[in-house]
Amino acid sequence: ARTSGCLIGGKRVGFPMLVYILSYVTAVAAPLVCKTFRAAYSAPGSWSDIEIKSSQFEARLDGFLGLMARVASRLQVLSMQISFLQQELASAVPRSVKFSNLQRLSLHPQDPGSAATVAQLLAKVCSPTLQSLTCCGMVTTECLEALSGALARVTGTGSFGLQHLTIKWQCVPNVTVVPQAHIQGGVQAAEEDMLDCPGILLTSRDVELLRGIVGCCPSLVSLELSPLRLDAPRKVADDSSPELLADCLTHTQLRRLTFGFLQSAHVRVLSAIPDRSVELDFFACAGIRSHLVAPEEAFSLLTQRLATSVPRVEFVCALHCLEAPFLHEVIRPEMGPLGNTWQGRRDSLTHLILDWVALNQNGVEDLVQALPNLETLHLLRVEYFVDETVQALCSALVMLRELVLGGPNQMMTDNALKILEQGLMRNLEYVEVEKAYLFSSFQLSRIATTASLRSRRFKCNTVTQSSFPDGLSLLQPERIPIFHLSRHVPQPVSD
Repeated sequence: ARTSGCLIGGKRVGFPMLVYILSYVTAVAAPLVCKTFRAAYSAPGSWSDIEIKSSQFEARLDGFLGLMARVASRLQVLSMQISFLQQELASAVPRSVKFSNLQRLSLHPQDPGSAATVAQLLAKVCSPTLQSLTCCGMVTTECLEALSGALARVTGTGSFGLQHLTIKWQCVPNVTVVPQAHIQGGVQAAEEDMLDCPGILLTSRDVELLRGIVGCCPSLVSLELSPLRLDAPRKVADDSSPELLADCLTHTQLRRLTFGFLQSAHVRVLSAIPDRSVELDFFACAGIRSHLVAPEEAFSLLTQRLATSVPRVEFVCALHCLEAPFLHEVIRPEMGPLGNTWQGRRDSLTHLILDWVALNQNGVEDLVQALPNLETLHLLRVEYFVDETVQALCSALVMLRELVLGGPNQMMTDNALKILEQGLMRNLEYVEVEKAYLFSSFQLSRIATTASLRSRRFKCNTVTQSSFPDGLSLLQPERIPIFHLSRHVPQPVSD
C-alpha cells in the first residue's frame, strides 16, 4: 500500500513519480508527511547525491552503513568529510554495499579511524562511470591499496574513464600527552606540538601504489599529488619516487599536473626526458627547501622539458614550517636573465608563479621582453626589486591583469606604489605586495582607495602570507561540524 502512490492536490501520484519529485527536495521533514512519503524518501532513486560532514562520525556510522546498504548501487555522487572522536572505534562495511554507479567521489578522512572507514569504502568502488575522485587528509597506505585494487578491477571492464584524480596528504602531529609546560592559561601551545610532527612520509610501497593507480587510468586528464600544507615536513622514498614523476610527465592524455613532493632525487630523472616533449595545459610543481638542494637547477630543468605551448607554469619552493620564522628574510641567490628558460614561450605562456628564484633588474627585464603576453604573474621573492624594476614590469606587460610581489624588500619606496596605482588605473585588476620598510601609510591608503573606486583589488600583507598555486594552498582544512548530511538538489535543465 505504501508504494501505490498518494493523493496530492486531489490527484493520485504514482510511487515512481513521487520518488523522482522527492529527489529534488532537501527538507528533512519530508519523511514525516506520511508513510508513502517516508518510503519514497528512503528509496534508492531519491538518494543520488549525498554529502556528509561529521566530527563524531562513529555516532553516525551505523545509520550511514544502513543507508548505504539501500542506496549505494544507485548513488552517483558521494562526498564525505569525517573524523572520529574515539579513534579506536571502527565498523566493517557490509558486503552488500557496492558503489556501481558513482560518477564523483570525494573523501576527506581526518584521523586514522576515519581513514580505516574510507579504505573500506574505496574497496567497494566498482563503478565504470567514475569520472572524478578526490581523497584528501589522512591518506594511509591502506587507502591507497584499496583504491589501487578498485581501479584495477574496474579497468578490467574496458569502459573505465576516470578523468580527474586528486590525492592530498595531511600532516598530523603525533598523538601524545602534551606536557604541562606546554599548557599556558588552559590553551595548548600547538606550535610546540609541531616539533613532534612526523610529517608526511611516502614509503616505497606508497609510491609503487601511486604508480599503479596512475597506470590504471589511461584517460586521466587532471592529476594532483600534493600535501595540504606546502610548508609541512614531508619525505618521499628516494628509490622509486623519480619514476613516479616520470610516469606523470609522460602520461599521454594528461593535461593538468600538480606535483607537490619535488625533491633532489627527482632531478635525475628529468635528464632522461626529451626537451620540449611534455605537453600540458597546466603544470604546478612544489617542494620544500630542506629536500631540494638546488631549486634553481630544478626549475630550469623542468621548464626545459615542458613544451613551448604550455600556457600555465607554477614553481614553488617553500620553507619548512619550523624554518620559516627564521629564514623568511634571508636573501636568496640573485638570478639574472634566464633566456633559455623563456625561449619559444613568447606567445603561449600567460600564467606564471615563481617562488625562491629571486630575479634582479636584468632578470626582470629579460622576463618581460621574452613573455610580453603574461596575464598573471606572481613573483614571491623580490628582495632585489627597486622602483625601476616595478616600472619595467608595469610598462612592458600591457596584458597583465594580476600581479603579486611577495617576500621581504627593503629597497622599494612610495614611487613603486605610485607605479602600481597607475597600473590599477589602466590594465591591472589585482595587485598584492608585502609591506616594505619605506612604504608610507598615506600612499598605501591612497592606492587602496584608487583600487576601490575602480572596482579593482589591492592587498598589502603586513605579515608573511605567501601565495601558492591552486591546489597547493597553505590553508588548513575547514573545521567540520559535529554532523551535517545533505542531498544535492539537481537543477532542471533549461533549453
